[in-house]
Amino acid sequence: MGHKKIHLAGYSFGAWVNSLWACQYQDHSVDQVMVSPPVAFLSFDRVTGLAGLKLVITGSRDEIAPAGQILKMAPRWNPEADLVIMEEADHFYAGFRQHIIQVVGRWLGG
Repeated sequence: MGHKKIHLAGYSFGAWVNSLWACQYQDHSVDQVMVSPPVAFLSFDRVTGLAGLKLVITGSRDEIAPAGQILKMAPRWNPEADLVIMEEADHFYAGFRQHIIQVVGRWLGG
């Protein structure tokens, strides 16, 4: 109660589910973060116009969420969203936990 903004974050399958929900409901009180949206594994064809999408994170070595594919798709999702490609990170971000915490923390203003 009393919350004015919801921050919704999803990793891989969670990013896909959140994006489908956001497309259906277009709730502008929800800001969204996608971490490694699995564009090489699941269809994001219906994902477009995500006004609440603020941040997309993927790794340069992520075969499930390839940076090249995400670079092409992200403008359709929200051209104003920040895109962070973590050099050398794969889909599981081994050794990159602190980096993800820092990136999301900066986005949240913390």
